[in-house]
Formats: sequence, structure tokens, C-alpha cells
Amino acid sequence: MNNKRKRRLGDRKEGRKLRTLDPIKRAMPYIMPKRSDSQNFFTEKLDIAEAEKFCREQIKAGRKNFSLLHVIIAAYIRVVSQRPAINRFVSGQTIYARNNIEVLMTIKKKMTLESEDACIKVVFEPTDTVYDVYDKFNKIVEENKDAASCSLQRSNFVIASCNSLVVTLISSAILLPPVFRTQSISVC
Repeated sequence: MNNKRKRRLGDRKEGRKLRTLDPIKRAMPYIMPKRSDSQNFFTEKLDIAEAEKFCREQIKAGRKNFSLLHVIIAAYIRVVSQRPAINRFVSGQTIYARNNIEVLMTIKKKMTLESEDACIKVVFEPTDTVYDVYDKFNKIVEENKDAASCSLQRSNFVIASCNSLVVTLISSAILLPPVFRTQSISVC
């Protein structure tokens, strides 16, 4: 979230390596090595009457499609800005703090079941308000609804439609060290 830090050895482009963690937090990626090991589930009932009233007021004020989604994302940004330890990730048993607040979402290009999906990423600042969230989010959504499919989404479709054997062979050819790729077989 603070992009003014000097990048050091071990940092990644999307986050900085946390070097001052206490030992138990540093050991957590080894205790829970899989992504699903650290999931928490809970059920809670919330009164959203005031939030719905706020959304209706914003729609009357001219903010088309203003919804609870914008309010929830703004609340998430507020929490992350106040509690930056929530905005961390693990890669290779190393804990990193993210440089910014990102929200990723899959959207439909048209409001039909058969329409194409698009993945969007919206980057927010810790100081963004619900109005900033609305503006940034809707701008990205509109850009992606109008744009043609990006190459990443097309390549994902091609890979997903291939047989798993073909995908395994292609990925192993790409990931194998050059020593194994350049050997030729001679037949007598």
C-alpha cells in the first residue's frame, strides 16, 4: 500500500517481503502449506436496511447501478487501510505484504447466460471512498464490456478446451530444463 518503499532483495513486484515477523507467524506457511488449509467460514446475519436506503439514494442522485457491491468493496478497503496485516499473501513459504489494494472479479460482457465472461482487476488506494469505488469499478467494467477478449482469456479458453494429456505434454515441454529438451534419440 506504500509504494514509496525502496525495493530490497527478496521483494516481489506485487509486495514486499516481511522480515520482522514473529516466529509463529513465520512458521504458518509450513504448518498450513496448502491454500485451503487457512480458510475460515462463519455465518452472520446483518441488517442492511440502512445500506439499501443509501444505495437507493445514490441511484436517485444519478449514480446508475449503485449497489451493495460498491458499499462492501468500500468497507473492505477501509478495513484493509486500517488493518494492513489482512492484505498479505504467501509465496514459496515466505509472507509478503501487498503494495496496494486490489479487487478481482469475473463479470459478464452482456446480461445473458450465454455471454462471455471477463476477469477484471481494480486497484484502489487506502483513502478511496464509496464514490471513488463506484467510479473506478464502473469505469473498468465498462471498458471490459466494450473491449474484445484479451489474449489471456483467449489462451485460457484454448488451454481449457484441450485434452489434459495435451496440456500436460505442452506444460512439461515448457517447464523442462533445456538439457532434456535438446537431447535427440538415434536409432541404429
